[in-house]
Amino acid sequence: MEQNKPSIDRLSSLPDSVRRRILSFLPTKFSVRTSILARRWRYLWSYVPNLIFVNWENQEIINRVMLLNKSQSIHTFALYHNIECSAYQLETWVTFAITRRVRRLDLYFQSQFASLPRCLFTCKTLVCLRLENCGHIPTSGAVCLPRLEKLYLTYVLYEADESLQYLISGCPVLEELEIDSCGAIAHCKVSSPTIKRLVIDLRWGGNRLDINTPA
Repeated sequence: MEQNKPSIDRLSSLPDSVRRRILSFLPTKFSVRTSILARRWRYLWSYVPNLIFVNWENQEIINRVMLLNKSQSIHTFALYHNIECSAYQLETWVTFAITRRVRRLDLYFQSQFASLPRCLFTCKTLVCLRLENCGHIPTSGAVCLPRLEKLYLTYVLYEADESLQYLISGCPVLEELEIDSCGAIAHCKVSSPTIKRLVIDLRWGGNRLDINTPA
């Protein structure tokens, strides 16, 4: 009779860099849970460069997870939030991502138009920005996003008709722009020499649309 061979934990035997790469594809809630698997997994999640918060109801836990994160730079910071949070709390989260040189930032709020911190519009490292149900796009103040290549705006509020173009003008290398539902803008103007892909869904119609791009 053959003896039962001991099972081999091949996943735990992988190099830390490979396991961090695997965890980076998971929502943060699941990557944190791997800390109970074994000693080698205990702190690995805290070095993952992606923070993806999906419907976390306890904001203090979000703060704790960010405090324990040891990545010197954040590749992706995604916040899909279905409960209200204060402007101060949102500013704390966004500021954290910016100080960690975030490259991709996704902000989605299901039931509110959350105010965006001003520092978001001067982030030097941001390559991709997705805003949904949040923010007021300004018509004044600094807008300088020198590396932003992709911008997605869905159900975003605009202070005035000029707000959209004001934002675009601060993105000198923007290549991809998607605008979904900008019914508050009577005259939607998109002018950029760098945009290669442009998608606009005005939804309610009746808007005046001027486009001047290579797309």
